[in-house]
Amino acid sequence: MAGTDRFYLVLMRAANALRRASDARALASAGVTTAQAGALYVISQSEGPSQRDLGRELGLGEAAVAGLVGRLERMGLVARTPDPRDRRTWRLSLTDEGRAAIDGVEPSRVAVNEEIADLLGDDVEVVTAALERLERIDRPGA
Repeated sequence: MAGTDRFYLVLMRAANALRRASDARALASAGVTTAQAGALYVISQSEGPSQRDLGRELGLGEAAVAGLVGRLERMGLVARTPDPRDRRTWRLSLTDEGRAAIDGVEPSRVAVNEEIADLLGDDVEVVTAALERLERIDRPGA
């Protein structure tokens, strides 16, 4: 198989391996998965984002966001409040426990990024730029 013939398979295997390794570290250090930590981080960077805002930022559909936010709420990490201007919209905020989870996962996030950089060596910037282009594959012209 030529390199380009197997690129997607290798990319998926690498993504799954990275997710398993980073999830194990994040769960051990903060009790959250990397997907949950990512959602917490996005919420922390905004003033009461909506679930729709969160989904757009994470590249997730409505059902996936609803499930993710529901789990975070049950874990006591996120609070949902109705938007006073639009009762169909929920605004999200971190609880004290959610802020503590972000702080707790930070060392493992740094360690995973350092390990990836070490594995990629001089190619880290090229690979990062290529992956950023791939993020837009479903949004032509973006």
